[in-house]
Amino acid sequence: MCQQSAKKFAIILEKEIAMKKLLFAVLLICVQISAWAEAYPYTISETIVAMYDYKIGELRIQGFGAMPDYPYEYQGPSFYEAEKVIVEDGITSIGANSFSWRIHNVIKSVEIASSVTNIGVNAFAYCSNLEKVRLSEGLEMIGVSAFSYDTSLRE
Repeated sequence: MCQQSAKKFAIILEKEIAMKKLLFAVLLICVQISAWAEAYPYTISETIVAMYDYKIGELRIQGFGAMPDYPYEYQGPSFYEAEKVIVEDGITSIGANSFSWRIHNVIKSVEIASSVTNIGVNAFAYCSNLEKVRLSEGLEMIGVSAFSYDTSLRE
């Protein structure tokens, strides 16, 4: 009896995950269509996209789940002019080296949604112009050197 219940639960869970992926794909298409004129999409993972609005220098991380970790030498996707980073609700973790120094030294502010529980190692390291970070209330762990050498950080 328990085995049958577990199998039913697993099937329901698989269907729910498939539905979330489908809804995310539809959401991604809608976001891309509405933002084509002003923003560039960048796929971060199967369920996460970055939308970069070059007119206002704003980068929005949208979707659900954990952002991937990047090797130190790679240091995350490139958005050279992003002054503001907004990690929206649904993202659970910011991966290691996601916004570190070489390509993100123009970032001035970061907003992190309450769904984020983890900020990875060196995630925002060497962002020398970073002045303000609004951390998530749900934050449980900040990785080693996540904000190291952010010499302009005030808030």
